[in-house]
Amino acid sequence: MEEEKTVYLMTVRHSYEAESIRELMKNNGIYCELRQSGVEGYLELIGWKSPVDLYVSPQHLEEAKELTKCFREDFESGITDEELEEEALAAGNPEETLNN
Repeated sequence: MEEEKTVYLMTVRHSYEAESIRELMKNNGIYCELRQSGVEGYLELIGWKSPVDLYVSPQHLEEAKELTKCFREDFESGITDEELEEEALAAGNPEETLNN
């Protein structure tokens, strides 16, 4: 079987984000490939976070960009994981946010 030609779509911070996006692509009929270097993949196995590059078929690039717009905005915003966690905790407990 011949490997499908792909083009770069985006980079995400964690493999679980990459897997979510790959599933989103699959559900929309878009081939998606995940790529990590060998060292980065190993680091994630021992608990370190590791970025993952996503590639899609060229004919679906624009559609894939639109589908992943919210993921790309989050990654490009420069919000740290700690800031994101604080925002999530605050959103889960509105009374705590009001009291601060």
